[in-house]
Amino acid sequence: MRSPIYWHPFFYQAAIKLTFGKSFISRYEKLAKHIPENSNLLELCMGDAYLFLNYLKPKNINYTCVDVNSTFVNAAKKKGLNALQLNIETDEIAKADYVLMQGSLCYFIPNEKHIIQKLLDACNKQLIISENIENISNSDSKLKSYLAEKFSDAGVGQSKIKFTKEFIENTFSDFKSQIKVWEVSPNNKEIIIVLSKH
Repeated sequence: MRSPIYWHPFFYQAAIKLTFGKSFISRYEKLAKHIPENSNLLELCMGDAYLFLNYLKPKNINYTCVDVNSTFVNAAKKKGLNALQLNIETDEIAKADYVLMQGSLCYFIPNEKHIIQKLLDACNKQLIISENIENISNSDSKLKSYLAEKFSDAGVGQSKIKFTKEFIENTFSDFKSQIKVWEVSPNNKEIIIVLSKH
């Protein structure tokens, strides 16, 4: 069952703000700098499309966004965005110069490496991934871990496993030659990874 966080973009954004606190703005600023002006961008699992609407729109970007959540897709369409409802694990992904995924790779564990390769195949230039590496789901507290799992169901099943710094290092070990940026946030909560196609 889809958790309340994914019922509406408003709830989703509130959860993101709660998660990142004071670093909420800076995380988007850091992501935006990796996407050049006048580029072609495909964002997967876009949620509320906050990055594009608040940071990328002035950069004249040809933007397409994808999510499995029909509520998010419909909300994006109402804002004039080119939004598609797809399951990126099973559906074909259109090509774009830049492909972006924020905080969603964990939902594809244990097939995360397959997804990374699929996204790399879809990009012409670079794949940009951001992911939390400090998660309540990994807490030693059974209650905290349980609640985090219950509130992390995006509608395709609960994400029982989340990334840690060590886990994500192992995940991307097969793609070392393509990694151009490996940027851990100052509070060690999130990592931005940029992989180049060439």
